[in-house]
Amino acid sequence: MTDDEEILDKESLLKLSKDQIIDYTLKVTNFASLAKTVESLSDRLKVVEANLAIASNINNFLKDRVSYLENHVSRLDRTTIDNSQYLRNKQIEVRVIPDEIIKLPTADLKTKMAELFSLTGETITSQDIGRCHPLGANQQSVILEFYDREKRDSMLRSRKNLKDKKEAMKELNTPQAIIVESLCREYARLDFVCRKLKKNNVIKDTWFFNGKLFIKLSEHSAKEKVSHINDIIQMVGQEQVDLVFQQRNK
Repeated sequence: MTDDEEILDKESLLKLSKDQIIDYTLKVTNFASLAKTVESLSDRLKVVEANLAIASNINNFLKDRVSYLENHVSRLDRTTIDNSQYLRNKQIEVRVIPDEIIKLPTADLKTKMAELFSLTGETITSQDIGRCHPLGANQQSVILEFYDREKRDSMLRSRKNLKDKKEAMKELNTPQAIIVESLCREYARLDFVCRKLKKNNVIKDTWFFNGKLFIKLSEHSAKEKVSHINDIIQMVGQEQVDLVFQQRNK
């Protein structure tokens, strides 16, 4: 029984033959079954729609929760990195040091480093230096810690004066020595990325001073502080950062 087929009244039914009555009865039965099925499907659809609405609400809640947790983890990550670097605020590294100096006893190594530092114009003695030892195997680097942070900072400001002391550095057997801030692993990674971006002409300049990493995107742009890899990604894009790591892995 379709929508355009009419439901017959009693008088019309009396006019039907036996075969017509049988045929009509079958159609009415099928129509009733179909109507019942449609009604059942309609009820089921309402349940599905209600469940979809609940699922949508749950999905939105989970999205908000994930976003909150991502931001929370990022904040914790930044705090951890900053704290790791802060613990190095009295430390410096001296790179490109000959093996015969690297292997000196600690007291003699401190004296040699103090002599090198004094070439910058700062008054430095071995008594200003606390811990002092080679930095890992085969790195030709020394890491040391000053007792006073101001001594460390003045040393970093004056290290540029070594460029005019080449002969004196040769006499100390440290002709290629380079004085740099000691970086925690995360900041060393950020520093590496920024230097590669500069080499790739993606940014104009980058430098690290007093526990902070800065970049300039262009000649006339303001300096930007970088303390997390996400900072760099927001400034130059994910593709440029991925390219740096692809080049490193080749």
